[in-house]
Amino acid sequence: MLNKFADYRPKLRNPGRRAEPTFQQVADRWWEKKSRELAFGSLKSYTPCMARAVDLFGPYKAREISAGDIAGFLNDMKDADFSAKVIANQHCVLNMIFDYYCEEYGGAVNASRMVRNPQRGRKTRRSRPTVYQRSLLDGQVSASGGGLFLGFLMYTSARKGEILALQYQDIDLERRTISISKSITYMGNAPIVTKTKTENSVRENPILEPFLPVLEQAFSRQHKKTDYLIGGPEPITSSRFNKMWLDLLEPIGLTGITDGAAWKGGRKKQRKALVTPHQLRHEYAYSLYKAGVPELLAKTLMGHSDIRTTHNIYTELGQQDITDSARLLNAYYEARDVSEESRDDY
Repeated sequence: MLNKFADYRPKLRNPGRRAEPTFQQVADRWWEKKSRELAFGSLKSYTPCMARAVDLFGPYKAREISAGDIAGFLNDMKDADFSAKVIANQHCVLNMIFDYYCEEYGGAVNASRMVRNPQRGRKTRRSRPTVYQRSLLDGQVSASGGGLFLGFLMYTSARKGEILALQYQDIDLERRTISISKSITYMGNAPIVTKTKTENSVRENPILEPFLPVLEQAFSRQHKKTDYLIGGPEPITSSRFNKMWLDLLEPIGLTGITDGAAWKGGRKKQRKALVTPHQLRHEYAYSLYKAGVPELLAKTLMGHSDIRTTHNIYTELGQQDITDSARLLNAYYEARDVSEESRDDY
């Protein structure tokens, strides 16, 4: 992957001879400090960005790298079909490296902040499950394994990693609350307990009435307070989770088949989930919207840092909303016409 941008090097000016730091010297010092501060998920996202930047710009003087050089790099990433999110992460890392250059080395300008992200980068839209898919999932909620995981997805705002990190001690049946304060991420197959995505992600969710009997049944099983609700004494591994999710979806027809890795000269077929956990988080957020929960409260429940995320991303309108709008408008026009006829009678 790093070699994709090797052909771009000649576009840069030759390194100067002044006693100025190279981009790699600046980036290495910044990374040494920054990598200790990053949450595990951010570290995973930023590490390849750091590697790509150093691979391309490393030997050149930091002060000689222009906004045009950076824009060319980001546009090359777009042409190489990197997603909009990956390109944005790459730009963010460059911004921080050049900020560090200005602060620590007296750089006059952050050239990266003069550049906009390329337009029309590939975006992946994660919508809610369809009404039919949701009807199939409703019957799969249970008090253990994938069914319990599904219940948390459908009746709380918890993200996948946050659910997998839940321990019995995080559930208060008497107060009917769920405390969300940590998350599971994966290094290969191994689960790692980390902080939540942001400080705003530390929150409480109410235990809703449809989910209460399921949790009570889960608590009736023998367990320790420190056991994980999904996994037992230790968090569930990545491979076990993937199998659990696919095993839940397959009987109700929500899996497909995709080409996997090369296998004995051919391609090994693999199961593919047709519904993702994050889609059900969208569904929960949409339920908050439809139930009339105020936006600020919805933001807190969802653990969003920015109210715009709550407002713009999760309140996706469906066909039923359009039908409802037609009903409301028809009622309005009918009432207006009746009112105008009454005035005409006078």
